[in-house]
Amino acid sequence: MKKDIIHKYFKKGDIVRNEEIWGNRLFIIGAFGGNSYLPELYVYPKGQEWGIGNQCNWSVMDTKLIDAPKRPLQ
Repeated sequence: MKKDIIHKYFKKGDIVRNEEIWGNRLFIIGAFGGNSYLPELYVYPKGQEWGIGNQCNWSVMDTKLIDAPKRPLQ
């Protein structure tokens, strides 16, 4: 995926949360996917290694950024 506006707000290794589905469980961004119209994040649970078995695909619209106080969209 080419560098879109998503890269202004999210970086690999950021800690994120999706409260609607996962509650307070924290995840780490492993990769980006999708397109400019519907960007996606490939995340894995915090404290585990990234692998196919524990990877989730999230829409950026449902994601809350946790650990980047200098970037918007918290």
